[in-house]
Amino acid sequence: MYLYRAIDILGDTVEFFFSENRDLVAAQRFLRKALTRHGRPERIVIDGSQTNYEAILPATLKAGCGSDRGDR
Repeated sequence: MYLYRAIDILGDTVEFFFSENRDLVAAQRFLRKALTRHGRPERIVIDGSQTNYEAILPATLKAGCGSDRGDR
């Protein structure tokens, strides 16, 4: 089981999603859910997962928000 989580600037969880798989479909589903419920963030920071990056890149280009890719 994998946990996808969005946090605010204070580190509080604002959205989460459990998935059986850590793949592109799960990352896209979580991102769509978070953006629908909370709108466009100023910045998105992800771990080093390639699938997370692939899910976020098109969304950030479309929404006009920045993204940071870092290993945690």
